[in-house]
Amino acid sequence: MRSHINVRIGGCIKMTYRYPLTNEGINSGCEQIRSFIESAEISNADRIKIPLLIEETLLQYQERFGDGIDFSLNLYTILGAYKIDLRVNCVRFNPFSDANDETQLLNEKILLPLLLQVNSYESTKTSYSYSNGTNRIRITTKTARKHDHKIRIPGGTNTVAVIAAVLCGCLFAFVPETISAFVLESIVQPISSAMLGVISAITIPLIFISVLSSICVMDDIASLNTIGLRSIGRFVMLTALITAVAMVTSELMFPVISISGGTGFSFSELFALLLEIIPRSLITPFVEGNALQIVFIALLVGACILLLDARVPGLKSFVGELNLLIAKMMEVVSVVIPVVIFLSIFQTILKYSLKEILSVWRFVVAAYACQCLVTIALCCYLRFRRKVKIASFVKQISPVLIVSLTTASSTLAIAPMLEVTKNKLEIDEKLCDFWVPISHALFSPSLIPLLTTAGFFGAYYAGQTLSLLNLIVLFLLVIQLGIASPKVPGGVVAVLAILLSQLGLDTEAIGMIMLANVFIINMGTAFGAFVRCCEIRELSYRV
Repeated sequence: MRSHINVRIGGCIKMTYRYPLTNEGINSGCEQIRSFIESAEISNADRIKIPLLIEETLLQYQERFGDGIDFSLNLYTILGAYKIDLRVNCVRFNPFSDANDETQLLNEKILLPLLLQVNSYESTKTSYSYSNGTNRIRITTKTARKHDHKIRIPGGTNTVAVIAAVLCGCLFAFVPETISAFVLESIVQPISSAMLGVISAITIPLIFISVLSSICVMDDIASLNTIGLRSIGRFVMLTALITAVAMVTSELMFPVISISGGTGFSFSELFALLLEIIPRSLITPFVEGNALQIVFIALLVGACILLLDARVPGLKSFVGELNLLIAKMMEVVSVVIPVVIFLSIFQTILKYSLKEILSVWRFVVAAYACQCLVTIALCCYLRFRRKVKIASFVKQISPVLIVSLTTASSTLAIAPMLEVTKNKLEIDEKLCDFWVPISHALFSPSLIPLLTTAGFFGAYYAGQTLSLLNLIVLFLLVIQLGIASPKVPGGVVAVLAILLSQLGLDTEAIGMIMLANVFIINMGTAFGAFVRCCEIRELSYRV
């Protein structure tokens, strides 16, 4: 039986609930928390993270002490911060450090790092204490700024920057050529290059730390059971397949591949390329921004951390904290992303003709073509291999697709995806709770067509060709950056800068790519949600 007390403290109401530690009581308590944070002005990321952590915590207490005890929830706000105070009266047990049941499909050791990657490192704090026979877990989250009443523009401030750049470029058509050249060469280009340099300087170590952190998380996932290993393997496989399809559609729009002539292919060149992945020193790859060598170092360091984990258990925690630090730095620097987009497009308008600028439509067509081909392939597979009725399947996952399409945010689609996969697709609840967060952290199907097409567009834009060796480098870079892309605002621009620089292409193309992304981002996010739904549907048949 639930007991409920409301107490007014100053200008706030403190709500206290008591439930038995049964499955029904845990469900009721988690629903009460969801209701509390639904009415609170907090981030959508925290709306997903908090109930999952509370539910897993209570299940660990139930497994260890049974369902014969009660737990209490205190929900209240203080100075704009929303607080959840969970109390369980029993002997001391810290579910975040004392739990050692590796048969758990989902635990805080795995869930928290993944959710931190997915949700752009939200400012939620969780603490544990024990006093007078009571285990106390407190969660405090900062409030988020109000955005719901505003009109959402596809692409947000990036779209505003694109529109402003086009308008300013049109106005400068009436400015004398000498003034226009002075503004371009003395102001726009130096500032744009400096800002891209700052973004790249932060992105390079972020890629290293992201890969390193992903290795640590993958080890935890893989240690659970074969589901984790199978999920990771399929993420890589699907990323490679989407990249291959994107290369075909990009070549149709931007025919830049050259096999004959001076860019011929030989085994010795391929062997040399593989050897180039191995760095000559630990410092040079970071100075030169060689992404492939940086990933090689990250893999090596990650393997060493896994081997030393038993003797030095704090290494993984240190990597996680370092990941938070670098990501927060990237989040701070990303405020200049709209400025970079504005300057890139503005200088493009001043330097090139209208015909060259309008060639961006090819980029949009190539990306859409890739998304359509992959979508058709997945539908055919589910229909003929798994006998799934596609019309019924699309109808079931439509809430996820609608949220993704209208908000262009994969994070906002996590909650409806969890609900749809559990209730409508009737997939095992533990599998959903495990797979959905990890897929948003390690799998970016919406980003793959953009990055691949960007490589071809960058070569076309610069009047260069791509050899087979260039294609191999592009293929590896897209797979790598698709996994290690910064989960922060403006992370796409940083990844594009790394990609184009690695291929030896002009980063001025970033402005045009972001212009194309305005027309791609919403549909691309919906495409990513569809791929994830298809993948978890397929995985449910295999496990």
